[in-house]
Amino acid sequence: REFFDGMVDALGDAIVVSDSRGRAVFANEPYRQLVASAGTGRLVGMDVLFAGYPEVATPIYHLAQAVSEGRREERDLRLQPGSAAPGARADQPTWLRLAVAPLPGPARLRHCIWRLQDISADRARQEKAFGRLQFIITYLDNAPAGFFSTLPSGKVDYLNATLAAWLGRDVAQSQGGSLTLAEVLGDSGARMLSGITPRPGGTVTETFDLDLRTAAGDAFPVHILHRIDFDAQGRVLPSRSLVLPRNLAMSREESAAISAPRLS
Repeated sequence: REFFDGMVDALGDAIVVSDSRGRAVFANEPYRQLVASAGTGRLVGMDVLFAGYPEVATPIYHLAQAVSEGRREERDLRLQPGSAAPGARADQPTWLRLAVAPLPGPARLRHCIWRLQDISADRARQEKAFGRLQFIITYLDNAPAGFFSTLPSGKVDYLNATLAAWLGRDVAQSQGGSLTLAEVLGDSGARMLSGITPRPGGTVTETFDLDLRTAAGDAFPVHILHRIDFDAQGRVLPSRSLVLPRNLAMSREESAAISAPRLS
């Protein structure tokens, strides 16, 4: 028993075992501390511990239903800062992962094990990474150049806000395959970009001077730097294309001609 208790305590998560009537029959030290901090004077099951807290009561009920049907289940819960629920923090949100699983044995003696993990640190890292990703997407969306990515099917998977504005299109309605390459480039332009000779396991980058189609049907002359990758079998992978209006794009010779007087 001493070894078993030490092993379960070493997990660090709050664990309680309940019988078929919901009574707590075993708990490790982290769970006992959680019960004590909640002001409960006796050992109770997870469902009783969180009873009366609306943000937790419904998930707890669904978990109890799942284990009564012999299924293991888990839910992630978010407690607001200052919540009175056990485990909540006063100054920041708390994320808890509640899991329950049935233990083997006769139905009349069936027990289940509940586990509570504080995953706030993991969630904070995920939210930080997601926030950083959103910043990067914002940078790309508002870059001084247009950008779009095309799937092998010919659907436009992503079109940045700059290019959408140039074409007079709603950026939210121009992503995720709602547009085809032909709708953006016309049939001939789409054939040019999709007609690049495959290079198995390699990458091909080419430039094109084409007219894009605006939402109103007008031509929009652009310079396109188009990159496409191929897998080992030569199958096309999603492509990436950088777009500049032709009146803004300049040749290397033009750029050199402008830079030379400045350097002198």
